[in-house]
Amino acid sequence: MAASSIVKKSPVPATALTADTLSTVVDVTATYIARWTQRELHKISRNSGLPVCWPLPNGGYMIGSDCVIPENGYWRRLDSSRTHRQLFSQRQSAIFYCLCRQVRENAIAEDIVKYDTEVRILSNDVAHYHSSLERSIQRKDCFRIGVWSARYDDARLMLTRAEQQLKKSITKAKYSTAWEH
Repeated sequence: MAASSIVKKSPVPATALTADTLSTVVDVTATYIARWTQRELHKISRNSGLPVCWPLPNGGYMIGSDCVIPENGYWRRLDSSRTHRQLFSQRQSAIFYCLCRQVRENAIAEDIVKYDTEVRILSNDVAHYHSSLERSIQRKDCFRIGVWSARYDDARLMLTRAEQQLKKSITKAKYSTAWEH
């Protein structure tokens, strides 16, 4: 069989592509595609008026121009310039806060921040009071047992109320009329 006259020789020899260069090319291509996808989703979100929500490889979420990422059991909200803005105790709170803020449901968004902050603070208080109560029981200090148990009970009641209010705010955000446009 005769050799084809239209076959062109590659200027780069086939042996020049090593595993390292091939890995670098794949990484650069994947980064380019990820950035392009993010830019296009931002454009869609801006043009439609509703924020688009999509998962990130690190376990976080991109919601419109905001980013929510997990960090040490909490959820951190970053703005479009990737600076820290808020810390949330629950993923659902962080996501609905971003959604409400971007569709101008500011009253609901502020309620979510307020109650989530209360839940976060009261959870820490309950843990502190519980450990202090346990220490007092081990030391058999009756006065401190009474003080820490009263504080522990009060903090648990306030935590339950704050969790209920946060749940109501999230439900209100979920069924908001802003999503019907």
